[in-house]
Amino acid sequence: MDAVLSRSLPVQEPEQLVLLSWSAQDWPKRVLRGSMGHVDQGDGGIRGYTFSYPAFERLQFAQSGLTDFFAFQTLEKAIVTGVGDSHVVQGQLISGNYFQALGLHAEAGRTIVPSDDQAGAAPVVVIGHRYGVNRFGGAIKAVGQSIDVNGVPFQIVGVAPRDFSGLTVGQSTDLFLPLSSQPLVAPAWAPPGRSLFLDQTFWWLYIMARQGPRASAELPQAKLTSAWRSSFPAEAGTGLPQLRVAPAPQGLKLLQPIIGLPLSLLMCLVLVLMVVACANIVNLLLARWVARQKEMATRLAIGASRGRLIRQLLTESIVLACLAGVLGTAVAYWSIGFLVAMLPRLDWPITLDVHVDGRVLGFNFALALGSGLLIGVLPALRSSCLDLTPALKLGTGEMPLRTGTAPKMRSARLLIAAQMCVSMVLLAAMGLFVQSLRKLHDVDVGFQKNKLLLFTVEPGQFDHRQARLVGVYERILEAVKWLPGVRAVSLSEIRPLSMSAVGQRLFAPGSVEGQSENTTFYNLVSEQFLPTVGIPIVEGRGFERADSASKSKVAIINEEARRRFFPKIEPVGQQVYFGSGPEGDAMTIVGVAGNAKYNRLTGPTPPTIYLLYNQHQEEIGTMNAEVRAAGNPISLIPDVRRAVAAVDPNLPVTNMETQVQQIDETLMLERLMAKLSAAFGAVALLLSATGLFSVVAYSVSRRQKELGIRMALGASSGSLMRSVLRQAMLPVLWGALVGLGLAVLIGSVARGLVYGVSPTDTTVLSMATAVLVLTGLLAAVIPAARLHRLDVVGALREE
Repeated sequence: MDAVLSRSLPVQEPEQLVLLSWSAQDWPKRVLRGSMGHVDQGDGGIRGYTFSYPAFERLQFAQSGLTDFFAFQTLEKAIVTGVGDSHVVQGQLISGNYFQALGLHAEAGRTIVPSDDQAGAAPVVVIGHRYGVNRFGGAIKAVGQSIDVNGVPFQIVGVAPRDFSGLTVGQSTDLFLPLSSQPLVAPAWAPPGRSLFLDQTFWWLYIMARQGPRASAELPQAKLTSAWRSSFPAEAGTGLPQLRVAPAPQGLKLLQPIIGLPLSLLMCLVLVLMVVACANIVNLLLARWVARQKEMATRLAIGASRGRLIRQLLTESIVLACLAGVLGTAVAYWSIGFLVAMLPRLDWPITLDVHVDGRVLGFNFALALGSGLLIGVLPALRSSCLDLTPALKLGTGEMPLRTGTAPKMRSARLLIAAQMCVSMVLLAAMGLFVQSLRKLHDVDVGFQKNKLLLFTVEPGQFDHRQARLVGVYERILEAVKWLPGVRAVSLSEIRPLSMSAVGQRLFAPGSVEGQSENTTFYNLVSEQFLPTVGIPIVEGRGFERADSASKSKVAIINEEARRRFFPKIEPVGQQVYFGSGPEGDAMTIVGVAGNAKYNRLTGPTPPTIYLLYNQHQEEIGTMNAEVRAAGNPISLIPDVRRAVAAVDPNLPVTNMETQVQQIDETLMLERLMAKLSAAFGAVALLLSATGLFSVVAYSVSRRQKELGIRMALGASSGSLMRSVLRQAMLPVLWGALVGLGLAVLIGSVARGLVYGVSPTDTTVLSMATAVLVLTGLLAAVIPAARLHRLDVVGALREE
């Protein structure tokens, strides 16, 4: 929670940082023709976070009250050579004042300065501390050395501070390069024939700035909006997006929308479990207080004030809670690695600096202190109204008895009902998450996911450009195809169910410009992609070798695209275009493929169009290979690596795994929720059962004389046992009933976290109720069964 949602950046005065963004009701296509970076799109409109470089220049000189504007963009999967083997790292392109604006100094060497961020400047790079230690054996050893980034030599001039890993939560940046190096390390970012530093319609930079310590982020928005819009083309017109300024002490929070809600829910489950534990401890302390009544009465009789007794009991409970807090902190420290490993895999490897620091220890101490006061207040209040005379007549260690009537234990029973209520909520949550995970595993993905090996080829620069890349990839296909145990092999830009997606507006006959459904996902693939992964052709034909040599571009759409774009006409033979009209090269539809999940298991299958990668050479870059195996695909990994290395030993091969493993990785978050909710539910149920067992055992022990009299008068042990069980099960049933209602209410709020399961699913709720009631019955039966062994004569002789 701290690392993802609340921890500020380790920079100078992070509370002064602000992040610029923009909002619009619809896509601002008159001023935005291409973009990179994060965009939120929903019913309330569009929220974007990147800007053009000309806009960045205008904003720097705007009289807005903000200072130290700086820009950056992530350079994903940069290929580094020249230091050990070829490897892939996470980089970031930054403006020259990036480190100065953040108030950061290099751990070794120097940082990037504005003179480095100029056209024609010598290529320099600042590396992250962790990367310097892992690759060079230390920060100082790295300074002055040279590395190749995407085939371009860079000199290492410094190492970033030890605790700084970039501005994006969840991403660890290994390389910091000047923005001016974009044409060298990422030329494919720019549209053909255009420069990102001159293009006003390509938005690619995240922009942050600083504001005064007491300034409001809303004040400079009007002036900044005016300066920003002055960078728009003259024909922009009206209805333009509105610039927004928001505080950003935690930096760019791309991870928060993905796992923020699940983490918040887990925190709620932890708090709920703590409430159950506290209720259980209160019950035990109440029982202990009853046994100590003579001790307390004696203290009062010899002069102790009731306030002093209250302080003593509160001190005891606080000490108990603090000891539990120390133990819990130790368990949390040792479980950090496990929890981080369970985080879902996204487009980038999630890297979090999760550690127990002073803030976490302070929170734990406050929580332990509050818990100690909470669990100690009821026994302490009971001591303030103690009746001295009957208490002093008790024998040493003797329990107070009420002759003829059953003792009233309303407080204990109320706490038992509360525990059962909370346990019911947790059991229902466990059932929903487990059922949701099972449903996700049973989803029909639309292709054959078994016996499929995946791997990624990262060409970087290495003089593998466009036409030459096609030849490299064709040789890889040929080399892998003839390996023993390989049935088929193909390439794709987007690997199936990888959480990645590429989409564009598609213009087709009969489509209506401006409708959101006319946006479709696309995938650049080789001829054998569909048969290799097992997606059937339902109309027309698949790709053929002759299509690659043809100048006429061809395409295959899925059934969902056919339904949306061609509901009344035959799609095969129709032409489609990317964009909002018949602009650019036409693509002729030659077939319709079955629906297959594109980037995620949940949600409907999006309209998808498959294109031949060698007919779109200007877009070729990193590609993924799919290998259909005759047997176990894992056994092919060594041979596949050798085959790719034989084509080019400098080509990094990454993300080699089976399709089943790929799907499992996308379900890591769901699996984490299922496991943790199951663990919490089991612990809560165990605590509740222990509390009920203690209360029933205590009740039977206190009522021995009464129960002995009843048996002496003719009552059977069975009837007395049923009476005890009725009293014990009443709070269990009330707790289950209230918990059932709360579970339905909470489930409706967290509906978006489960798939294919309703919060009112009768199977889940029935099983949760049955488990709770049966556990409660078992916890009550064990101590109640002591009545069968009750010594009537001995019970009657009790004083």
